[in-house]
Amino acid sequence: MKNINIKQKKETQPKSTNYDLMGAEIVTISKLKKLNARAFEIMKDWDNKATVYYYAENKIIKKDFKLDEYLDDDGLGFVFAHDLTIEGDLIQMEGDFGPHLIVLGSLNARSVDVGGSYIEVDHHCNAKEMIYGYYNHGVLKINGTVSAKYIISEDYCFEFKKTDSKNLILNIDVYNCNLERIFLPKLIKSEFSLDTKAIRSYLAEGKEILKKNWKIVEPDEDDDE
Repeated sequence: MKNINIKQKKETQPKSTNYDLMGAEIVTISKLKKLNARAFEIMKDWDNKATVYYYAENKIIKKDFKLDEYLDDDGLGFVFAHDLTIEGDLIQMEGDFGPHLIVLGSLNARSVDVGGSYIEVDHHCNAKEMIYGYYNHGVLKINGTVSAKYIISEDYCFEFKKTDSKNLILNIDVYNCNLERIFLPKLIKSEFSLDTKAIRSYLAEGKEILKKNWKIVEPDEDDDE
């Protein structure tokens, strides 16, 4: 009988470090398990695990944090052992997949605009303007209180334990409602798509994004008018 040697897949290091994460340590899954049991507990239940993670304590990022800049890295994710404060926006535009993000403290940002990434925040999520989720491949799970001026789900999975009473929550099925009845024309990319970059820009400038007499209208309601 022929002997077959089976080689274990090695835990690889990322190909590049595109983002300025000074003080962050690159760790493998096995090291993450030893370093932070809670982060490992969160990650182990995810279907598509990253092979390496950036690991940092408290972190302040002084501009937008664009997770998709790391899509070319091998199995990359981010773990912040305490709070993550982003002075700009948290942006993750790819709808099918994206780098993991685990924040064991609170997440603070101007806006949170996410798609296919698995993201879990152990404490609170405080967004000054908007939390927006696109498509149904990603998850944003917040174990504390969620606060934002607008929370917009476009066929997306939010797992929130508690939301601030001041939040305006819009669950939008873009294929079965008329976006032109809800949002300003300059914020609509196409019949079935919003321009979230334009929305973030409007909100950052203090502008309104909804029409004055907005409402979610189903297609058959249009036909009756």
